[in-house]
Amino acid sequence: MTPIVSVIIPVYNVEPYLKDCLDSVANQTLKDIEIICINDGSTDNSLEILNEYAKKDSRFIVLTQENQGQGVARNKGVELAKGKYIQFVDPDDWVELDMLETLYNFAEEHNSQVVKFNYKEYNDYSGKYKNINFADKIKKEYNYDLSKNPGYSWRTLKKGCLYNLDLHVWAYFYLASFIKSNDIKCSPSRLAEDNLFSDGAVLLADKVDYLDKYLYFYKIRNSSSVRLKSDTNFCIFDNIERLKEFLIKHNLFEELQDEWADYSKTIVTWFYNHIPENSIEKYEQLCRKYYSDEKEFQNFLKKINTKRSFAEQIFSIKNRYKGSIKYKVITILGIPIYIKFKKKEKING
Repeated sequence: MTPIVSVIIPVYNVEPYLKDCLDSVANQTLKDIEIICINDGSTDNSLEILNEYAKKDSRFIVLTQENQGQGVARNKGVELAKGKYIQFVDPDDWVELDMLETLYNFAEEHNSQVVKFNYKEYNDYSGKYKNINFADKIKKEYNYDLSKNPGYSWRTLKKGCLYNLDLHVWAYFYLASFIKSNDIKCSPSRLAEDNLFSDGAVLLADKVDYLDKYLYFYKIRNSSSVRLKSDTNFCIFDNIERLKEFLIKHNLFEELQDEWADYSKTIVTWFYNHIPENSIEKYEQLCRKYYSDEKEFQNFLKKINTKRSFAEQIFSIKNRYKGSIKYKVITILGIPIYIKFKKKEKING
């Protein structure tokens, strides 16, 4: 029997959290589902946990690939999906037990291609929850009342539509035939890979139907890859260009060129503080292409620097490169002092 919903879970080294996630999906009130778990080259016991669940529950499908990132894993899951609808779940999150039944009934009633719903953020350190209500956000930023008009289009909420309508791929419920016929995919990059999928779905849907219910629990933890300083973050430049290619392919770039420009600047600003100090100069040079002139680019740099923490402005010591020359940068009362490293002399003996 064809499943009603395909749940796609990309898994990489999440052993401490995985069982809670899998339990919340396996125990759904909607039983006619398949649970596609793509093990992305985990080196902990995540694969063993997946196999344990698969032995007990035939609805689990476990596939292992070399570590390629969540985007590639999710795309593989979509390729395998047989359900009428698709729901993504991240392996360190969990969902309400009636989530899929609620979304399925709502989507069927409204003939939905895409359904947007609310979620709760859970801080893994404070143990506190925060409600993320999409209607409140849209009301505040666009003065658009979703309680009166629960079906919306990006054309209604155009300003900032590429970055401001919630890019979390798991925060939507998708009609599988709509996704596959439009070849909507995640970027194969390591970070922010879901932006392309979410934007693609929202842009191509006739409308997005909003369900005012909290159905998903998103766990915030500092070890998340998006919060770590790494050169991996340079992949965002590929993501920006892939979105441009998507817009061109679907004849949307001319209409959304200004929005894409704003999206580009927003994304490079978001990721600036996640770039290692010795890569900042390279990052800044790559950012330059998204600014119309030198004045606008310098304003970007000024804006970025003012976002640093107050303590960092008062005093900090960091290593930084300019070209191939390494400096020790001491910031005192907001004033950076560059001290050039001396090359160590080779001692013969």
